[in-house]
Amino acid sequence: MRKSDDYDNVYMKDERSKSVEGFIAALEIFSKYLKDGMKETFFFGAGHDILYIWVENDAVNEEEAITLSRLGWHPSSDGGSWAYFT
Repeated sequence: MRKSDDYDNVYMKDERSKSVEGFIAALEIFSKYLKDGMKETFFFGAGHDILYIWVENDAVNEEEAITLSRLGWHPSSDGGSWAYFT
């Protein structure tokens, strides 16, 4: 288990967490882990009030996982995506 799996200890809101700038910053991080990077066409989904990016939780490095957490994203319980509550 990675240290960042304990998100209570690393979660400190980034002032960009609800902004376009923060959303784009998160997408830039996720694009590093998508097969076609920024050209990927099928990489997200939505359910009621949650957005999902289909990047494996453990694929994201420690530093970027912390940044994503501070931007309001969290790893999903199934391990296959990151989620953001709108």
